[in-house]
Amino acid sequence: PHEVSQIIADNWKALAPEKARAYSVLSATYTEQKKANSLATSKKRKTSSSSGEKKETGNGGAKVNGKEKDPKAPKSATSAYMYFSKHHRMLLKQ
Repeated sequence: PHEVSQIIADNWKALAPEKARAYSVLSATYTEQKKANSLATSKKRKTSSSSGEKKETGNGGAKVNGKEKDPKAPKSATSAYMYFSKHHRMLLKQ
């Protein structure tokens, strides 16, 4: 596994800028779609209390700045390197 990651990282460093740009465009497109979905989702979500103090939930829920973390919240955007890595990992496994 470590060797595969190292090969992918070396290939990413050696990648021509115009080829890397294709992965950047893919990442940017996905990011824009996630933002649009996030806006639609945030309108539907209930707002949490804004007290700012940490509260015990008793169920082990994650807390961020005193608010429960929403499990339906969108994840952070996938980087261009991650798209490259995913694609090349499949190629190396074949």
